[in-house]
Amino acid sequence: MLTEALEVMKYVKTSAGRSSLRVVFEDTNNPRHDGSTIYLPSITAKTTKADLEGMMASTDHEVAHDLYSDFDILAEKCIDTSGSILGLIVNVIEDSRVNAIEAEKYEGFKMLWDKACPKHYEKLNKKAAA
Repeated sequence: MLTEALEVMKYVKTSAGRSSLRVVFEDTNNPRHDGSTIYLPSITAKTTKADLEGMMASTDHEVAHDLYSDFDILAEKCIDTSGSILGLIVNVIEDSRVNAIEAEKYEGFKMLWDKACPKHYEKLNKKAAA
């Protein structure tokens, strides 16, 4: 597990480097980026292989946003992607768009994202039910 974790950390830093993003591992399980930093959950003894794959997929997804998204347009229109229905719809469409571009440019991304997605949606469903 330690070797896999080290390999994933190397992968994450390399992928983030494609768009000059920093990577910070933190105690929350909410992968995201703020324009300069990707935040990922810390790797612990409880981290599973599926979790590691999810971190790699999340990193590539956030890098794709950094490379291909223009959220300035949303700011100009005062659309909050995290606090409104319209923002949520725009974000879902934008997620699909950047994932399609990323999958076209990096063959392994689609396979990785397809493996990580069921766990990601399970987490979102639990969050929505709470």
